Amino acid sequence: MLSRKDKKVAQERNKRWEERHQRDEFKFAWGTGEFASEYGPKIQKFLQAKLDEAIEKHSDMYEDNFRHAKKSDPVSVARFKYHANQGCCGSWDGEVIGPDGETYLLGFNHGH
Repeated sequence: MLSRKDKKVAQERNKRWEERHQRDEFKFAWGTGEFASEYGPKIQKFLQAKLDEAIEKHSDMYEDNFRHAKKSDPVSVARFKYHANQGCCGSWDGEVIGPDGETYLLGFNHGH
């Protein structure tokens, strides 16, 4: 059973997750809403989950400039670098191996 403090922490984390997923820039970055995913729904969900894990681990404040790229796609990597350079304050960038065996770049800026 969760303590009162742990419940409050979980509620705050869920609130931040909901707010992040409702912002237009997050929807645009991930091809949700009116935009189609470039990787397909399975990869999209995997990458979103990995980015959410990174945000929870590395940030406790406002995040933006969400980005992703398939490492083997130079156009995708160029877009990733462009968005990385548009942010300010702190940032986090990392790599994950997708369920399809491809390497993906993930990142975001934080701390405004």
